[in-house]
Amino acid sequence: MGSQQESREWLRKSVIEDVLRTRGYPTDGWLRHLIEPVFSPPVNRFVNFAVEFDRQCELRGFMQAARWALPYFAKTLEVTGADTIPEDGPVLLLSNHPGAFDEVVIAATVDRPDLRILANSHPFLRAFPSICEHAIFSEESDAHARMNALRNGIKRLRSGQSVLVFPAGRTEPDPRCVEGASDALDQWSPSVELMVKKAPETRVVIALVSGVISPAMLNNPATWVRRRKIERQRIAQILQMSLQMLLPGRLGLNPRVTYSPPLSMSDLTGDGEMTIQQGLVAHARSLLELHTPQAPSVSPLRVETI
Repeated sequence: MGSQQESREWLRKSVIEDVLRTRGYPTDGWLRHLIEPVFSPPVNRFVNFAVEFDRQCELRGFMQAARWALPYFAKTLEVTGADTIPEDGPVLLLSNHPGAFDEVVIAATVDRPDLRILANSHPFLRAFPSICEHAIFSEESDAHARMNALRNGIKRLRSGQSVLVFPAGRTEPDPRCVEGASDALDQWSPSVELMVKKAPETRVVIALVSGVISPAMLNNPATWVRRRKIERQRIAQILQMSLQMLLPGRLGLNPRVTYSPPLSMSDLTGDGEMTIQQGLVAHARSLLELHTPQAPSVSPLRVETI
């Protein structure tokens, strides 16, 4: 029992340090001493959630684990185009990254047991063996590690598997409530073009996710410490996750994910009229029209009850 308690205490500290580090704050400064008592209850809940998610992955697979997790974050989920994703063969999924729980949204709607997600290496994530089986870890500050992760992704595509990449490599505006989602697509990494070239049989599917950030959290006074909207979105994400752990489903969010049809290299280049990178961005931008605040709803997928 002591060992289990020590493990969970390490996980709890790891979450707090990761939140501070990724937001540019020192992990042992005054801010940690200020927020740690406040955020301890939701962090403890998050640790318990992650432990159970890993167990669900082991018992039921990644997709069903994600579907188990969805009610913590959303009331319903609107999905378009998931039925066109190839059931086998190499598939490169590319998605915008509004954060919060977009990985869960995609994993819950992609029926590919071989799905691997290119993700930043966090000590917290590496503590869960079943989750790790579905990750290709990279290091944002380590060029060698990033190249190894890229090679790993290409190798998996060549062997007929599916890989999910967030080409921005950082949080992007949620198209439903934050301006700049279209401009952010221009910042997608050109490394995805290399992946397509090195695995030319790959079918590319672009995913567009919106509605994962709560407008109420975005407008919370606690976010006003930052002027840029994308920075306020990152703070809102922390506040939102805390509430979702304490009161699952309370925010009543209705996220949406839209998938493009599977795209070949010639589909992306327009038979040579543009580069692969330009084609990727153009297709992603066309999906944005379905994710504005005024866009009509589609038939929702009722998420599994907790």
